[in-house]
Order: sequence, then structure tokens, then C-alpha cells
Amino acid sequence: MICVGILGMALKYSECTLSVMYRYIDDKGEVHGGPMHYIVRGLGEKWRPLALFFAFACICSSFGAANMFQTNQVAVILKSSFGVTPMLTGAVLAILTAVVIIGGIQRIGKVTSKLVPFMGGTYFVAALIVIFNNIEMVPSVFGQIIHDAFTGTAATGAFQGIVVAQVIIQGVRRACFSNEAGLGSAPIAHSAAKTKEPIREGVVALLEPFVDTVVICTLTALVILISGVWTTSLDPVEMTAKAFDAGLPGFGSFFVPIAVFLFAYSTLLSWSYYGERAVDFIWGAAGIVPYKIVFCVLAFLGTIWAIEPILAFSDIMLGLMVIPNLTAVLLLLPKLRAENQRYFASLKS
Repeated sequence: MICVGILGMALKYSECTLSVMYRYIDDKGEVHGGPMHYIVRGLGEKWRPLALFFAFACICSSFGAANMFQTNQVAVILKSSFGVTPMLTGAVLAILTAVVIIGGIQRIGKVTSKLVPFMGGTYFVAALIVIFNNIEMVPSVFGQIIHDAFTGTAATGAFQGIVVAQVIIQGVRRACFSNEAGLGSAPIAHSAAKTKEPIREGVVALLEPFVDTVVICTLTALVILISGVWTTSLDPVEMTAKAFDAGLPGFGSFFVPIAVFLFAYSTLLSWSYYGERAVDFIWGAAGIVPYKIVFCVLAFLGTIWAIEPILAFSDIMLGLMVIPNLTAVLLLLPKLRAENQRYFASLKS
């Protein structure tokens, strides 16, 4: 995950810079950007089928990874921590999402900009407290991570080649899931930035994989491994809560469920916008309202469906987004390089 997170910094820089380079603003003042637009505007109309393919995969991903998977995990942890029924969780999330996404990206930005920094900062500090309270275990934990990546553990015990392959596959999956680098989703949001310099936005964007995957996910891994709960058969989100409880009694039971709820909610709001932009690209404004209705209904259904098929569906759709997006990024590298040289030359002068 750390290796993919570092690679993701370069990917985020490239795709978000291109998104600002090839965005456009319509007569109503609405910004249109993202892979589907830099595919068409950067590569030409003959590449529109690739753009349509990306938009379709983005819509499907907004239903799975960013919707049903999120609400499912919230339902799991709220039930285990507070005894809240999944149907109630689904109903609340669906209603809250419906209220906000009707207001558009301005309201989405206002809500998420207040929720995410506070919850992320609190989570970060709590993880550091647990780790520093057990600082003597950190070297052995990192040693365990590196050793078991190539040899397996008593919990997995398998043929060495298979173990390494699974480590790589799961690491890439979860790293991409955590920071979305290369998927093409983040460029849709970054295209709405007020900056006039594409490279400047790319520099801001490249910090996201570092914070999400290299820092936050690594801290979470350390907390889980230090606690020893990783050997249990708990659901991943429950495991995280138990791990924090082992280091900070009560924190995992109360804060983590609330954090998961708010992080999931902000993800729902963000991805509803990504899906909406993809729908607009394919069908125009007429398809947006039906999309929002389906999105809110699936937010409810995600809490009562089994997680395995949802996760499998999510991985497939996210993978399909990568193909057209990275194809476009590679083909547009000469133009990206030229813009990069122009910006830094002007900055230097």
C-alpha cells in the first residue's frame, strides 16, 4: 500500500493537472472537467467512446465502492457498537444524502470541508497516542510487515508464491481504494478549483495519496498490529474499533463509529457529484435527477446486502475506470510535460 501510495502521488499530480488544463465552463457558469473531458478535448472527438466508457464505469463505481460499501460498513459498526439496526442506519444515510445532493456541489463542499479535517485530525492524533504508548513495539511490527509479506503467517500459511501474489493484489486494491489515484474520480472534483494554474492544482492533489495511504493507512495498520486483534475474524471496521479500544479504552467504541459514519457520509456526497458529472456527460441534465434518486435508494440497500459481492463489484468497476483514464494520461504526457516546464519556468523567473 505504501509503494502504491507513493506511485499514486505522481498519478494524482498528472490526472488533476490535466483536468484543470482541459476543463471548460458553460453558459450557466458550471464547470465541466475530469477524464471524460480531457479525453475528448485533449485527444480529440475520435476518442469519445473511451470517454463514454470511463463515464459509465464512474457511474457504476459511484453505486458500489462509494455508496453501498460505505453504508454497509457504517451499518456494521453502528450495530456492533450501539445496537442500531442496519435498516435504520440505511434510512438515515439515504435521507441525509438526499437532502444535501439536491443542493449541488457548493453545499457538498461546505458540509465535507467541515467534517473531514476535524475527524481526520482527531483520528490521526489518537493513532499517534496509541503508537507512542507502545513505541517499543513499532520496530518489530514493521519487521513483521516486511517479513510476512514474503513468507506468510500462521494465520494464512500458504505456498510462498501465492502469498506474495495475494499481498500485492490486496495492497494495490486497498491502496487504490483509499486514495483513488489513477481512478479518475478526484480530477472531477479538482477541475472545479478556482485556481487558474493547472500545475498548482496538481501539486495540491499529489499530497492526497501521501496523507490517505502512506500516513493514515500506515498508522491504522500499526494500531491494529500492536493491539493483536488482527488475528481475530472481526469485520475490518470492527477490528479497527477494537484495536483503538485496546490502546485508548472507549475511543474505539464511541469515536471510531462516529468517524466512520461521517467519513462515509462525506464520501457519499463527493461521489454523488462524480457520478452526476458522468451522467451529465452521457445523457445531459435530464439524467441527473433519476441518478440522484437511484443513488439514495442504493445507499439504503447497501446496509442490508452482503458485503462480499458489493466489494467484488466495487473492485471491478474501479478497475474499469483506470483503463481509459491512464490511457489518456499516458497519451497526454507530452502536453502535460510542456505545461509543467512552462509553469516552473515562469515561477523561477
